[in-house]
Amino acid sequence: MWGLMQLHVSWAQQLFDTANLQRSVLFFLGFLLIDLLTCVVAFSLERDEDWTLLIPVLLQRFYYRQLMYVVLFRSVKEAVSGRPVGWRGVEPEPPEGPAKTPEVAHA
Repeated sequence: MWGLMQLHVSWAQQLFDTANLQRSVLFFLGFLLIDLLTCVVAFSLERDEDWTLLIPVLLQRFYYRQLMYVVLFRSVKEAVSGRPVGWRGVEPEPPEGPAKTPEVAHA
């Protein structure tokens, strides 16, 4: 959009006035406040919850979305190419201890 404004496209300049920007920032801050309040309610309903986990909630709202975009674009790229996608090196760990064989009941 900023590139369109630099090209002096007349309709693009109407999208970026200060009233729209202030309204967008206000709604975004309202969303973050409601999100934080619902997290506080959820934490208060849980017994023995570690309240320090509430600190990174706001930070998570910024980086988690970007991470999901990366995952989405990789998935779409692989789906279009038609290749199955694995876990990219994540191997399941075998269960610890001796493996138990199921006992069969004889009639």
